[in-house]
Amino acid sequence: IYAMRSIRYRASWKSRIPNGRNKATSRTRHYPRAATCRRNQTRPTEAITPVVIMRAGYHDLKRPEILELIPGTAKSILDLGCGNGSLGKAIKERQSCHVTGIELDKPAAAIAKSILDTCICDNLNRYDPRLANKKYDCIILADILEHLISPWAVLKKFSHVLNENGTVIASIPN
Repeated sequence: IYAMRSIRYRASWKSRIPNGRNKATSRTRHYPRAATCRRNQTRPTEAITPVVIMRAGYHDLKRPEILELIPGTAKSILDLGCGNGSLGKAIKERQSCHVTGIELDKPAAAIAKSILDTCICDNLNRYDPRLANKKYDCIILADILEHLISPWAVLKKFSHVLNENGTVIASIPN
């Protein structure tokens, strides 16, 4: 493992410098590698959680196209990736039900806790829904599957908490 790596310039249309030497043979640039690759340095043992910065308004989408697909008879709804609870709020205004949300982003989950009946701030890749010991009539996955490490495994995991005649609503961009 090396602390530095060398990258040579290739000769191009700007390959000559004023005194006639070739750039490709006269200079070498050094770029430092990532901190975990330096000599005598150990890799971190704790898990690294990526920080994702979303654009303003990303978490407060009402999603009317999803709202019209939710059965009017659903009494318990699970919204995975609920954002700040805008969709859940619209559902609760339309029908009498209990809405539970799961959101990864802490600031958005804090807002959703004040709007939804229940909001859990956790990662869907590792969350076990069977621990809550509750069944749902409808599970919503609105533009969340593409962010998961193993979408099929998450769907299978959450299918255990879906009622026998329950509904899964999923939307995937593109």
